Amino acid sequence: MAVVKSLLHFKTMLQDISFSVVTDCKSLKDSFLKQTLNTRVHRWWSFMQTFDFKIQYRPAGRMQHADYLSRHPLDDDGNHIVLSNVNESVPKSGQKEVLTPVLPHKVRLNNEKSVSLGTLSNDWLLMAQQSDSELAELAVKCKNHELPDSIRNTYELRSGVLCRIIQRGHKTRTLPIIPRLHRYAIIQNIHESVMHLGYEKTLEKAADFYWFEGMARYVKKFCDNCLTCKVAKTQSGKRQVSLHPIPKGTVPWSVIHVDVSGKLSGKRDSKEYCLVFIDGFTKFVYLHHIFNLDTTSVIQGLHRLITLFGVPSMIVADQGRCFTSKDFKSYCDKNQIDIHLIAVSASRANGQCERIMSVLTNMLTAIELGDRSWQEALGDIQLAMNSTMNSVTRLSPLEMLIGKIAKPVGMITPSPDIVPSLELDLDAIREQASQNIVKRSEYDKVRFDKSKAPVKPHSVGDMVLLRNEPRHQCKLDPKFKGPFKIIEVLENDRYMLKNLKDNRTYKYSHENVRSIPNQSELVPFGSDSDSDKPDEIN
Repeated sequence: MAVVKSLLHFKTMLQDISFSVVTDCKSLKDSFLKQTLNTRVHRWWSFMQTFDFKIQYRPAGRMQHADYLSRHPLDDDGNHIVLSNVNESVPKSGQKEVLTPVLPHKVRLNNEKSVSLGTLSNDWLLMAQQSDSELAELAVKCKNHELPDSIRNTYELRSGVLCRIIQRGHKTRTLPIIPRLHRYAIIQNIHESVMHLGYEKTLEKAADFYWFEGMARYVKKFCDNCLTCKVAKTQSGKRQVSLHPIPKGTVPWSVIHVDVSGKLSGKRDSKEYCLVFIDGFTKFVYLHHIFNLDTTSVIQGLHRLITLFGVPSMIVADQGRCFTSKDFKSYCDKNQIDIHLIAVSASRANGQCERIMSVLTNMLTAIELGDRSWQEALGDIQLAMNSTMNSVTRLSPLEMLIGKIAKPVGMITPSPDIVPSLELDLDAIREQASQNIVKRSEYDKVRFDKSKAPVKPHSVGDMVLLRNEPRHQCKLDPKFKGPFKIIEVLENDRYMLKNLKDNRTYKYSHENVRSIPNQSELVPFGSDSDSDKPDEIN
């Protein structure tokens, strides 16, 4: 049972790796070869066989460390800190000391030791310094007045504890020096004591009571890699996002954008929607009334569009079920149509439809306030949109499509003798419209990227967290969920993610993921190059 509970607790860490289970329970190893098992043990083995592990038997005399931990559990009082790599020797000057990231929800790495601050004696700092060869030697020199004149006035012994004299905020402070192996524990305790406040507040509180070389860099890296903060806090500062306009081409109905409106009318058992198609080049809008938000209705609307304007080359749609279904994909493959599904929570990628949806909703609302139903006026609304000038092309969609200046239904116009119809050069106006589209795309990209941070792309195999949808959670729910693994890097700053719990895949943009720190990203601490700047600590 203990093995099952452990595998269930560390499931996300043990998947896709080989490991060993060392136990003094010989019956556990024997049960692996036993043919007849009771129902409960059979369920346990069915679960354990989803992992790649080997069972190693070890006599009880060699498992005393595990027996001690099982008989002396730690109190769950929140006063425990974690010391990383406590069995390693103290790194010498110039060697690397790696800071291990904090794992949330009390999930710790196997080589970490938990220490309760409430059980430490008052002389813990003195004992910690004595166990550090560098600080112990420095304390002896300070006691015997053997320090060089250049640093003699910067160190002092207080009750046997070596302290550093620093100038901070127009005040002279004498603070104890923290040994290397205790820095992680102390900073973690301070960060949790101030309830996971940011880097500056954590550093200020730490600098009120302790000092060690490179503390500002150490605290900054610690706070940046605190997974509890990454899961619980929203992202601040400029978003890492960039605009990637989709080329529209110069041929009408080559690239089309499609979306479905929300419920416009109807009872709970009889809803009505509007299927919107937009030509990416001419901006021609085609509206189709549907009664069900399903794949069949979408395919019928697309087929009707194809009978009017021909088969398009590409369809841009969101991740709705009616567009991601096998039937819709099969229909598009049959007609050699490429499907470009935008990432979740990146509606700007289908901005053509989002803008028209806003205008369409306002127009339908205005119609409903009159004496007509929106179903009757849907064709007139389509004509009104297609006969008026588009702000990007500076032409109406009908002018670009058929070279005609059209008028909406019911509009009073002068006779042709007074205002004769114009003969438009279709090739010329399409060329001019194409140039206007390119200029507007470049302008929008510069304007959008100006207020955003540069994108720092992730790589295949990186572990990331995924932003939770605010509409699906309460105020105090975690802002991010995970972990997820990047299995493919797509174009335009998008990633294919795999959930480590159920192996489902998702497509999300860069702005919706947050990296999980790993040791390769952490800089070495404690070296001479990591000394604090004078205006930061000293």
